[in-house]
Amino acid sequence: MAPTDPDPAPDLLWEQALTFLMEMREAPQDAALRQAWKRWMAEAPQHREAWARAELTWLAMGQAIRELPPAWPPPLPPVRSTLPPPLPARPIRAQGRRGLLLATGGGALAAGALLAAPGLGGALWQRLQADLRTSAGETRALQLPDGSRLELDTATAVALEFSAAGRRLRLLQGQAFIAVARAVARPLLLRCGVVEVSAPGAAINLRFLGDRLEIALEDGQARARYAPAAGIARDFALEARQSLTLSLADGAPLAPHAPLARALAWRHHRLVAEDTPLRAVLAELGRYLPGLLWLRDRALGEARVSDAYDLRDIPAAIRQAVAPLGGRVREVSPYLVMVGSA
Repeated sequence: MAPTDPDPAPDLLWEQALTFLMEMREAPQDAALRQAWKRWMAEAPQHREAWARAELTWLAMGQAIRELPPAWPPPLPPVRSTLPPPLPARPIRAQGRRGLLLATGGGALAAGALLAAPGLGGALWQRLQADLRTSAGETRALQLPDGSRLELDTATAVALEFSAAGRRLRLLQGQAFIAVARAVARPLLLRCGVVEVSAPGAAINLRFLGDRLEIALEDGQARARYAPAAGIARDFALEARQSLTLSLADGAPLAPHAPLARALAWRHHRLVAEDTPLRAVLAELGRYLPGLLWLRDRALGEARVSDAYDLRDIPAAIRQAVAPLGGRVREVSPYLVMVGSA
């Protein structure tokens, strides 16, 4: 294992701890590996806290550490935590076919190293606010009371606010396609964070993940308004077949925009990549998994791929993306898929 930085980020420490956990599980009799683990644990209290979080992650995925061989290293005495407390490791029942999301101590790591399942970490509270939601691997289509048609992608949460005063659909997370019914008296407004979109009679796709909002207009016209509580408002107009990506930090347009056909491919159960880093493809495929997708080789993640993947068979899609690059896919459990070099 590579030496650690003097003060690496907590998520990086968690990744290192999980790597030790996996390697020692695969080679429980490796004395050198156990000694390296002990040295790493003794370097800083943060390492021991990260180890506790890695254990919690493993337990949450149904792999009881107490069932490992006797050579498994015993836990060190507890230390006072210097990291935020991990989320409780318990199954959370969610609406939809899969019906099970795991809350673990981790979140998504930078550069696509560890890709968390939808519902993990800070996004969970948003899903609990939702009137409509999909779990990992689920999509859903329905008609709203005003006649608008709504399609939800995987791991998507929507709140509806229909009243005599107006109609609003809030996309809390994920991706949705809305064929908006035209209603002059009470137009349906679409809201994503601090951005409000008006698109009467239009067909529009909204993708709200992290710190950006992607808007793709299939038909009609739309107006988007970035209106933070403090700061300068910004207005944008879109015509049919135009796309717009906005930073939710400052409302600035971001480039490049995905072509319309690629932005809407999910509605046909396809993910289309064109000269795209593997880590970005895996991050998107990971949204359809009920557990964690762990990219262990960052260099492999920077390799670029161009292909179309079937979102109805995510394990096959992951193998399809990784195999041409000489990578290896390992399904450790239903809740952990690892990708690395062969």
